[in-house]
This record gives sequence, structure tokens and C-alpha cells, in this order.
Amino acid sequence: METFDLGRLTDFDFEAVCKDLLEEELGLRLEIFASGADGGVDLRHLRPANDSLIVQCKHWHRSGRAKLIDYIQSVEAKKVAKLKPRRYILATSVSITKDAKDKLFDALKPYVKTPSDIYGKEEIDALLRKRSDCPQTPTSLAYERIRPQCPIGEECRHPFPRVGARIREHASDLRHESQPR
Repeated sequence: METFDLGRLTDFDFEAVCKDLLEEELGLRLEIFASGADGGVDLRHLRPANDSLIVQCKHWHRSGRAKLIDYIQSVEAKKVAKLKPRRYILATSVSITKDAKDKLFDALKPYVKTPSDIYGKEEIDALLRKRSDCPQTPTSLAYERIRPQCPIGEECRHPFPRVGARIREHASDLRHESQPR
């Protein structure tokens, strides 16, 4: 089973990848914002009548599960309670066990509707595997950075075939443009 090296992404690239994946998964448009203090809102979808969906992306692959749980319970849950979204989704680059997901769900209720509203690394990998191609967006390079690395001598199926071709094409164009005439 293919896994993706999410650790190679910047925090903003991780948010952009989550935006693409969750837009496709949920079937709606999500807003994304510039880097900086966000008050607990990395992505959102707003509709009239105060009907809001907020997504918080935690790219904590180096910090680990225990620190993520502690932070969500002690800090993030308070931010979510102030925001009072209709629905809240947490996406993280941390591997999440069933027990960890249950703890996160309990901390974020009633805004997280089900434990399925918490996307750990395994769910994000699964969403990436479902994609047969990468959208024509600025995040294409982010997808290229996380593609699975194949052992030497083995054929690899790239999950986003057009991305690799586009990157090679652009690199070739840049080499030709930079050569003296």
C-alpha cells in the first residue's frame, strides 16, 4: 500500500493539499487563507444562515500523537467553542489510532459530528491514493514532493501522472530558455 511523505510539505502546502482532497471528498468549495495566525480556521465553507464548516489542518508529523491530543484538548477545543461552527473537521499529518481519534472526538464535540470528521495521516494517504490525477493548481508541486519513492530498479505508478509530465516539461522549457543564444 502506498504511503505519502507528508513530512516534505510546508505547513501551507499541507493545508493546500487538504483543501484539494476535502473539496473533492465533500463536494464543496473551501476557502484557504494566507499563512499566519488564523484563530483556528485554516479552511472554511460558509453559507447563509450562519451555516459554517471549518477545517483545521495540523501538520504536526514531528510532534507526534500525544502532543497533538494534548494541544487539541487544552487549546484548540476552546478556539472551536468560541467559533461555534455547524461542523468542524480536523486534518492532521499525524498517524491516529482509534483510541487517539476517540479522544480527539470527545474534545471537539459537538462540532465534530462523528469520528470520521477527524482525518489522520492514514485517511489522507487513502484520499491521495483514490486520486488518479492531480488538479491543475499551484499545489501540483506539493503533490510532486510527497509522491511515494520507489525502490531502485522497480517501476512506480505515479498517483498523479500528469503532474510528473508537466514538471518535466516545465523544467525542459526553463533549461531551453536559460541557454545563451
